[in-house]
Amino acid sequence: MIKKIALSLFLSGEFLHGVHASEFCRPNEEVAFNCKRSHKIAELCYSKDANSFIYRFRSGNKVYLAYPEKTSGPGGEFFVSSRPYPGGGEGHVKFSREGYTYYIYDRNITTRQSLETSAGVIAEKEGRRVENFQCTNDASIHASAYENLREEDYKGIDLE
Repeated sequence: MIKKIALSLFLSGEFLHGVHASEFCRPNEEVAFNCKRSHKIAELCYSKDANSFIYRFRSGNKVYLAYPEKTSGPGGEFFVSSRPYPGGGEGHVKFSREGYTYYIYDRNITTRQSLETSAGVIAEKEGRRVENFQCTNDASIHASAYENLREEDYKGIDLE
């Protein structure tokens, strides 16, 4: 339990540099993941009122993908997993929709020589990657996801 809390705090510890909170989620929602590249945003938002999560992929006010379309209660159809690394860790939030599996991810690996961070959303169809939307901001999976989503066994995803 302590390891899970420590990992959650570590993975949620990144700060948004140059990004305003209003760019992510709606006023009644809290940010659980915040990924920006150019004018596109991938966001996982948590509504405390409904105790539910929603993923949106959007450009400005136009939403290209919202999942689920209706509130699905605690955790809904999302699953969280994580793996600690020496000097870092990797976390995923997974959901499936219409034959696609989506992995929201963040990864932090620290060595004596470098710090490697990456975050984004991978989409797979039939186990084959079809997209890797990589964040250009300091994105991370926040503690609310680790605290409120159902945990599943970690499955590595190839980020290359």
